Amino acid sequence: PGNFTCDYLLSLCPPSFKRLVAVDNSYPMIDYAMRKHSHPKIEYRMLDIVIDDEVSHFIETEGQFQRVYSFLAFHWIHDKSAALRNVERLLSPGGECLIVFNPHPGPLQLSKAMMNSERWKEYSDVLKKVGPEFPDTHDTVYLRNYLIDIVKSTSLVPLSCEVVRVEAKSPSMEEIARLFLPINPVYSLLGEEGKAELENFLKDLMKQGRCSNYSCTGITRELRLVFHGYRP
Repeated sequence: PGNFTCDYLLSLCPPSFKRLVAVDNSYPMIDYAMRKHSHPKIEYRMLDIVIDDEVSHFIETEGQFQRVYSFLAFHWIHDKSAALRNVERLLSPGGECLIVFNPHPGPLQLSKAMMNSERWKEYSDVLKKVGPEFPDTHDTVYLRNYLIDIVKSTSLVPLSCEVVRVEAKSPSMEEIARLFLPINPVYSLLGEEGKAELENFLKDLMKQGRCSNYSCTGITRELRLVFHGYRP
């Protein structure tokens, strides 16, 4: 957490910009980013983007912004329409936003596979609380319409609303397991035997080609939903 903001986004900002405010609804994430990726022009704040009252208070204390960016975070949000409406509120008139997210995030693919399995479906209620629904299709027309429907819930003016194909080097199965298992809400509830069983379940999922973040070819071919718009 925080490395993308500090190492990449910051370097693309013009020298004249005043500050970059990074937000998350998780204190451990914010704390880690503050400790590991601090910078004089980056300020870290707690904010749940779907809670209207929190956003209202945030605007009162921080003001509105000329730019709002979200990279690979929106897929964790249950009510994406509410989130985008609050992104709109954060923007000053004429301000722009860029939202990029994964329609098929690997950790949520694992959760969905668990809910559909005899072995893990007893944890469905736990999994549903953490993992929002996501489109179970790779049809780009459907996915673009899915994104457009979210945008239509706001008054934002679209400049771009696209489904983009990306290629990336695939992590190993062991690397995926180290990343995915600790954030799975069921994992911490299991004993050592259950944890090993869930790891094997995840690796079987990867071998079957049902995890977007892994490919046995060494290169993943994934989709991203991209929205660029402005507040009139």
